[in-house]
Amino acid sequence: LFENLVSKMCEVLFNISWDHRPGLMSGLFDLITKMGLKWSKQFEVEILHTALFLVEDSPEGFANAAEDSLQFFVRVSWFFLGGPEPWMASNLVVHDCLCPMIDKSV
Repeated sequence: LFENLVSKMCEVLFNISWDHRPGLMSGLFDLITKMGLKWSKQFEVEILHTALFLVEDSPEGFANAAEDSLQFFVRVSWFFLGGPEPWMASNLVVHDCLCPMIDKSV
């Protein structure tokens, strides 16, 4: 039941106008957080794809639409991928975790 609901919510977000999206984005995020990360992982690609589409499809002239879409993208990304908690103690603004030459003691 909930599996179909998540898929349908993502599908509808692609097809409705921007002014109807905030409530649906909020509902989708509430659903995945209540169901938990373990259950929601099966929809990670579909939800992140939807979130990226919403950011790209935001109307340029309406700051609220862009803000809502970006906020949804960030919330979903942090839910699935985690936030930057390990970096909080560091003074670096940009972290290059792929470069072997970086001084880890900074």
